[in-house]
Amino acid sequence: MLRSEYAVVALPARCPICQGDLAVTQAHCLQCGTTFTGAFNRGALEGLDAGQVEFLRLFVVSRGNLRAVGRKLGISYPSVRRKLEELSAALSKMAPTVEADDSRP
Repeated sequence: MLRSEYAVVALPARCPICQGDLAVTQAHCLQCGTTFTGAFNRGALEGLDAGQVEFLRLFVVSRGNLRAVGRKLGISYPSVRRKLEELSAALSKMAPTVEADDSRP
């Protein structure tokens, strides 16, 4: 079985040499050994680092309750707000700008 031949690690968000964008050009099946080449889209959240993904997971599980996120992470409310702003900035860089709907009450 091919599975034991490879150590599967997370794909880096940026080039470790120059910090440039990475393009996925090859996919390999660990079970049958088939390799595909081409230009593949990365997941929508692949540009986030592990800490940002974990924060996003906690934010969703906590239904957006920042105080609950702070308790789970053991950090203050202002620190949670800062992390949320950093996450928002990172997501904004990855996706087209969406206009806020200010018409809601």
